Amino acid sequence: MGSIVVRNSHASGKNNEVRIYCKGAPDFVLKKTTRVVNVNGQILDIEDPTKVPSGLLGDGGKETDTHRNVFERTIKNFANQAYRTILTTFREMSMEEFNKLKASNNDFKTDADRICLE
Repeated sequence: MGSIVVRNSHASGKNNEVRIYCKGAPDFVLKKTTRVVNVNGQILDIEDPTKVPSGLLGDGGKETDTHRNVFERTIKNFANQAYRTILTTFREMSMEEFNKLKASNNDFKTDADRICLE
């Protein structure tokens, strides 16, 4: 996995001033993912039910499933077609929350200290 931290100066003092982007193999990243952003920009729990895209219904499976299971089915579908997949996620927080996290993790001096960001 790899991560970067971006500060949004236009959101100074707000809960979304800092955004952490993380990318990596879905096997690792999806385990740590708790929410999804749907096509309308709504943030939903990854365990919430959603409609399964028709391309994943080939075996007569359920028409609804959790977001997590839809992601897993999509990844498996891509793997069966020999595609490599990568998952990108993000997390937002205030600068105050980021600084507290940094202070409680050795000021992010080592890779091990930065794992909490992911």
